[in-house]
Amino acid sequence: MSLLNVVNFCHVLSKETQDQWKEFHNMFDPVIFSSICNKVLDSPEFMRSIELIINAGSIDDPVQKGALYSVSIETITELIKIENKKAFKPIQESRIWKPFYKDLKTSLIKIKGSISEGGYDILTSKLANINSPTNREKLEKPFKLVGIELTQVELDSLEQRNSYLHGGKPEDRGLSSMSHLNALKLHYLIGMLILKFFNYSGHYINISGWYLLHDKETKNLLEKFDIAELKEVMQRIKSKDFETTDQLDKAKKILEDFYKFNMAASEIERLIKIL
Repeated sequence: MSLLNVVNFCHVLSKETQDQWKEFHNMFDPVIFSSICNKVLDSPEFMRSIELIINAGSIDDPVQKGALYSVSIETITELIKIENKKAFKPIQESRIWKPFYKDLKTSLIKIKGSISEGGYDILTSKLANINSPTNREKLEKPFKLVGIELTQVELDSLEQRNSYLHGGKPEDRGLSSMSHLNALKLHYLIGMLILKFFNYSGHYINISGWYLLHDKETKNLLEKFDIAELKEVMQRIKSKDFETTDQLDKAKKILEDFYKFNMAASEIERLIKIL
């Protein structure tokens, strides 16, 4: 999709376009919907995760919204981990793990008298959990188990969960729409994981792209960004042709706007994904 097409795509879809896509507007599989409902009834943890997603949708503050989505995705990945314990273990074969763990335990016992009681208890606890995934792997593995290969962009979005859970705020580069985008990317990942967990296949809307498609700030940026100015700046950079600080400041502003432009265009281009 060209940059011009992305800009045009930001306008309201015409009746002709809606009719063109009508054949793909299928009803959601009732079997899958029933499975999701049963899981909600059977699992308090899953139900709370769904409630968090719903509640986050009514919050205006993007940081609070992202924090709730982060808690939700943490809970859902933990549920999948519990149902697939072996798949998450770095050493999956018992015949390899048992003697390895025994050797580690024996080594610790040998130095027990040389360390404090508290230190021994801490190391014993760590050894008991040594055959566990890292936080990153715990988050990524559930997607692989349901057949989703995350792109680098999606992996980067998943990493934002750490910022939200530890009181941080993902970088927004001065674009208010990006603050909302950071949170909505997590919503996108959660929805995709849940649907694939229940064996859904078909079209899936990238809600972050949908948001940008209707965001006034983004529309204004896409429509007013001047490609000719960008080309001029790139030429100046290539030839090192900057004479004043004003020229440098202007070039910096144009490059920052291009980053925002490219980010928005990329999200909108990935508006619909096939699961």
